[in-house]
Amino acid sequence: MPLKVSKEGINKLRHRVESLANRAKGMRDKSEAMTGRVVQTAEVGLAAFGFGMVNGRWGGVEVLGVPADLGAGIALHLAGFAGLGGKNAMHLHNFADGALSAYLTTLGAGMGRKMAREAIAGGAASDPRIAAQQRALTALQNAERAAQQAGVRGDTMSAEELAAMAR
Repeated sequence: MPLKVSKEGINKLRHRVESLANRAKGMRDKSEAMTGRVVQTAEVGLAAFGFGMVNGRWGGVEVLGVPADLGAGIALHLAGFAGLGGKNAMHLHNFADGALSAYLTTLGAGMGRKMAREAIAGGAASDPRIAAQQRALTALQNAERAAQQAGVRGDTMSAEELAAMAR
């Protein structure tokens, strides 16, 4: 039985192969974009986590008077912009973003604590919530003083540990 091959059949087959190739390319491009996003998120998160751990453990590290996370963020971005990473400079920028995120989180948390202390200190004693916050703040301050007198650095103790010392 002879095989019949027509020009129309060949064209249909060619279009079908091109369609499949285009679909595969689209899937590959989406996969590459997704992988790139996952890598970016992992690098930013890893850097933020690492600097957060350092800040939590040692109360922040400074190099030449500059917080290490801020300095690392700036230095890594400059290195990336200078092309030191070549085609992989995006990874330097990702780690820089993580370092800067850690710095800004620490800065924001400190500012929030200061604002809370000021709000409590200036609050009306007739509000039971503010009165409770004032008692908690006084207990925390007493615990910090007791820890300092005992020679323990307050930045290495949790709030619960400090509160327990105040009792």
